[in-house]
Amino acid sequence: MAPHRSVHPEPYLPFIKHPILVYGADSEDQLKRAFARASKRELKIGVYTRELFATKNEEGNLAEIAKNGDDELDLVGIIIYGENRKVDKAVGKLKFHS
Repeated sequence: MAPHRSVHPEPYLPFIKHPILVYGADSEDQLKRAFARASKRELKIGVYTRELFATKNEEGNLAEIAKNGDDELDLVGIIIYGENRKVDKAVGKLKFHS
C-alpha cells in the first residue's frame, strides 16, 4: 500500500479501517462498567491504562498490562469492537464525547 502523502515529504499514517465512535465516561466506575459489559458479551477489547503513558515502547506496555488482572487495571480508556448491537449494550448510558 502506498503511503498517504500531501505535497510535504513526510507520509501520513494510514486510514483507520473501521468506523470509530468516541464516548465519554464521567467516572472510572462508568468505564469499568462498560469494560465488564463488553467482556460479558465476548466483544474484542483494547485497554489504555494510566501506566501506559509512562512507558517508552511496546514491550513496556505489554509488561504493564500483564501485571494486573482485569479488575485491577487502572483504566483511562478502552476500545470495544464487535457487532453494533452488542457494543451499544456494552457502552450502555455513556454519551458521545463532545
